[in-house]
Amino acid sequence: MISRRSGHLVLVNSIQGKLTVPFRTTYAASKHAVQAFFDCLRAEVEEYGISISTINHTFISCSVGDTYGSRYGSRYICSN
Repeated sequence: MISRRSGHLVLVNSIQGKLTVPFRTTYAASKHAVQAFFDCLRAEVEEYGISISTINHTFISCSVGDTYGSRYGSRYICSN
């Protein structure tokens, strides 16, 4: 991408990279770290014509969410 002086990277990350909820400390920390990495990368590659986009999805239904909801209560879980 640098040699072509163009490109586009897309990060699909959890909304917990920007917002947090209780009892998800390690998950939120890892998502914040990934978000910060791409924020820094965006500044570093801008001069090469490379753009960085981030998509932060909200909560989705899956077995991890179901387990979490049954353990801590559903008040912190939003399902589709």
